[in-house]
Amino acid sequence: MCKHWKTFSQNFARLLEEGDEYDLVINVGQEPLMKSFKAHKVILRTHSSYFHKALSSRWAKQEDGKVIFNKPNVSPPVFDVILKYMYSGNSEIENQDGDFILSLMTAADELLLKEFVDELQETLVNDRTIWIQENFHRVLEFAFSNLTYDKLQEHCLKAICADPPLLFGSEYFSCMDSTILKSLLKRDDLAIHEAELWSHVTQWATKQLHTIETNALISTDPIKWGSETMQTFKKILEDCVPLIRFTLMKPTEFKEKVWPYKDCIPSKLYDSIMWHVWSNNTSARHDSFMFSFGEGRDTRDPVLSRVRAAGYDLALTRGQERGMEELEMFKITNKPLFSGF
Repeated sequence: MCKHWKTFSQNFARLLEEGDEYDLVINVGQEPLMKSFKAHKVILRTHSSYFHKALSSRWAKQEDGKVIFNKPNVSPPVFDVILKYMYSGNSEIENQDGDFILSLMTAADELLLKEFVDELQETLVNDRTIWIQENFHRVLEFAFSNLTYDKLQEHCLKAICADPPLLFGSEYFSCMDSTILKSLLKRDDLAIHEAELWSHVTQWATKQLHTIETNALISTDPIKWGSETMQTFKKILEDCVPLIRFTLMKPTEFKEKVWPYKDCIPSKLYDSIMWHVWSNNTSARHDSFMFSFGEGRDTRDPVLSRVRAAGYDLALTRGQERGMEELEMFKITNKPLFSGF
């Protein structure tokens, strides 16, 4: 980095502060809290593709030789930080709380300032961890409201995988978006037994069912459901079922927890599950459609089970599914990562 960058940054910050030769007025927020900011088109159009289009001669409105632009859906304090960032490259958010940073992320994303969004995510996950813990469900929902917030999503998913009760069993779990659930089901580091996970998934789906069939009296026993109700339930779960690793369940668990919902599982998949569960076959290929390992994934990856600390037997089962020998499995699983051994 240029050793004079700090001076350059300060010069641009002073240009914003003093408003010399400004050609743009941005009215931010709504009355009685609206505030007008003086700025320079060339700087905003250079840093933001949003402003590059919005401030073009085709769209811009002019008064007395100045372009007038209104931004009513952003608060003045938030826009003040964003404007200073576009001029100087400094965010000045050291003393801001988590709520303010979320508002900044929303506005920065709308203005297509990806680098700033990434910087704000890093600040949250590195410097606001306690605040995230205290507001976890709200942060989780916010993170999955936009694909751009990938770093915040990963932080939240890792927290849940390490401590499943943080989400599963909470009031928020039953009403959360399916995108969050599917993201969790795809992971290998979710520290929960598959049978318990399936129970949570069906409870979540049942809640969605009640939301859809508001006027129907739905039995607590799925075996008593009519075909229409079961088809609705199947539709709710259609993207989740292929992500469940049924072969990690014991036959007794499968019979108790899965069999009542057999009509919501595609017949080909159900037949394959039955064959694996009841024949106790352990030679399944690692790239079978039954398992969610990524294409080309190293089958000797030490993260051998969705349940990291559930015990040697379960990890051994997952290892055998990947075609590994028992002795080799023991050498890998006998590591600190699997703290339950």
